[in-house]
Amino acid sequence: MPEVSKTVGQALRVLIALGQGPASIATLARQLGLHRTVLQRLLVTLQADGFVHRLDDGAYALGMTLVELAARVDNPVRRAAQRPMLALFEQVGETVALTVREGDDAVSADQLVVPDRLVRAEYPTGFRHSLAVAAAGRAILAFADPATVQRLCRQVADEAALLAQLAEIRRLGYACTSDELGHGASGLAAPILDASGRAVASVGIVAPSDRFPAAPAVAGPIMVAAAQASAALAGAAVSSVAAPAPGAAGAGRPAGTVPRR
Repeated sequence: MPEVSKTVGQALRVLIALGQGPASIATLARQLGLHRTVLQRLLVTLQADGFVHRLDDGAYALGMTLVELAARVDNPVRRAAQRPMLALFEQVGETVALTVREGDDAVSADQLVVPDRLVRAEYPTGFRHSLAVAAAGRAILAFADPATVQRLCRQVADEAALLAQLAEIRRLGYACTSDELGHGASGLAAPILDASGRAVASVGIVAPSDRFPAAPAVAGPIMVAAAQASAALAGAAVSSVAAPAPGAAGAGRPAGTVPRR
């Protein structure tokens, strides 16, 4: 196994910690278990390239370089979901969220937020939680590979209850939750499938629980958006496989289609 850089690892831990919000050197040192001198050196280096910046009160926060890098991330799932998300957003008038699978985690990858809603629900890009948690995560987990399902179900307090929930999600084609990630917020999400039929992401809506629409009213449009994103993702995979390499003769083998739920 290649040798891991200790310094790079420490710098990345600093960025992850600051992702939770601005923090002082003392707070970061205590949280990360780093000596203040080492931490100071890391912060100065990160600041020089705009990865962090120092606030007026002396605390450190994430810098704009990270925003610039994030804007350049070419995520095929995000590209496939853009148009379906916009159409869904115009229909429901609430926050539309795209969540992608990263290992055993569900990570917020994109969202469309209604600008004129004084009270709304939203999650910052990069916000992560277990696939076993909330509608966005369980919509993915229900259609994940059996090994992942078994592993994550064993980690919760009530394995049987989660397995039953996942079976119901597979039957309905969507997951819903209330007051789980945040008090007063509800969500409903459907899975985005790759060409093999495994869930790689989910798309759905989040809104304050007191005005969250009835599930039957929004489940259909959300599942349509998820199916459109799945088809776009599978189409991109087909194009990628079918496109001949420079100088090659003939087209590659087409990928499979997304199975119907």
